[in-house]
Amino acid sequence: MSSCTSNTPNIDPPIKVDLAKIDALFETGDSISPTSIIHGNIHFAIDLFQEIQSPKKNLIYSPYSVSTAFGMLYAGSQKETADQIQHVLHFPGANTKLFHKAFTEVNDLIFSASQDAITLHSANKMWLKEGFTANDGFSEMTKAFYRSDLGYYKDAKNGSDKINKWVSEQTKGKIQDLLKPADLEPSSLVLANAVYFYGNWATQFEPQNTYLDTFWNNERPIPTDFMNAEIKLKTGTFETVDVFVLDYVGRTTSMMLVLPNEDIPLEKVVAQLSVDSYLDWCKKLRFEKIRLRLPKWKLSPPTIPLSEALIAKGLNIPFNQGATLPDFNNIAPNLYVSRILHKAMIEVNEAGAEAAATTSIVMEKRAIQAAFPVDINRPFLYFIKDNATESILFMGQVVDPSIQD
Repeated sequence: MSSCTSNTPNIDPPIKVDLAKIDALFETGDSISPTSIIHGNIHFAIDLFQEIQSPKKNLIYSPYSVSTAFGMLYAGSQKETADQIQHVLHFPGANTKLFHKAFTEVNDLIFSASQDAITLHSANKMWLKEGFTANDGFSEMTKAFYRSDLGYYKDAKNGSDKINKWVSEQTKGKIQDLLKPADLEPSSLVLANAVYFYGNWATQFEPQNTYLDTFWNNERPIPTDFMNAEIKLKTGTFETVDVFVLDYVGRTTSMMLVLPNEDIPLEKVVAQLSVDSYLDWCKKLRFEKIRLRLPKWKLSPPTIPLSEALIAKGLNIPFNQGATLPDFNNIAPNLYVSRILHKAMIEVNEAGAEAAATTSIVMEKRAIQAAFPVDINRPFLYFIKDNATESILFMGQVVDPSIQD
């Protein structure tokens, strides 16, 4: 991993939209600030992470990908279905044109970060089974606010092949086989989102300084390759964790590492994670020089079925045949969501990376020294985030760096 310029996915040209059709379908509504969208997305990211994580397993997922796909679903919903999506996804406003406009503004803020050494790309697409047509207003809205184009498929096998190929193209081949033909039996509509990130560290680790040592999961030793470097970075000491932020080139995007105190299990930190604690970690940091030992890891787990987790969080109406999705009625009568599938991967090496309860948080100041040692040698959380908005693009945990799936 040395340069990102050749890794930029093919980005579709701008899509022409008919704003009159959108105006006929959606109320303008009250103005919604991008900040409220950002905070709602962070809230949902943490909620869903707490639902799907297991203390014994590594995890990587993109909450932003899930929120964006649900933004499109929200646009096609009304009544109790829309209310429930708004509540569980923590969308800050009613299903109006200005909500979706604000969502677009946040996307534009985040995904304008792509540059020579950083690739940050998001793509959306609506897939229809041949013989069905989309409501004009809904189709125009997804084009205008989610940059979503239309694709068609003949049957389940053809659909899974086409959608998997599209996902692979958008993620430079890193995400393969999201769908199986059985996942599209029966189906008339698929709303798809793909997010791809590739970035070089602002300060890279030298490969010759990587060596085998021990990562500890409770009392279990795990032989692991550790990268080593002296780095000036943002850090903070809080009540139960230490936080370290490694910038990528350009410093618009970073990886936040959250290392629990030695006597604090990772699951306790996860249980207490909240929007307030996350934003405190982002804000209450200072630059210090440290000698960092960070494990290399690579993770590409199987597809995650999110339906059960979302139902457990209270989102059950879209998954039953009483769902009120009137803007989908021109696609198929009584359409409802049969499943939500998500897949992500991450690789962290010397060059860079490709890819709640109220808590009293007290910041303590370290004594200044030349470069104090930091050893990330036990289970930890990580976030890949946009620095301007603090939006969480990817998040996960490492409990065993030797496991890749």
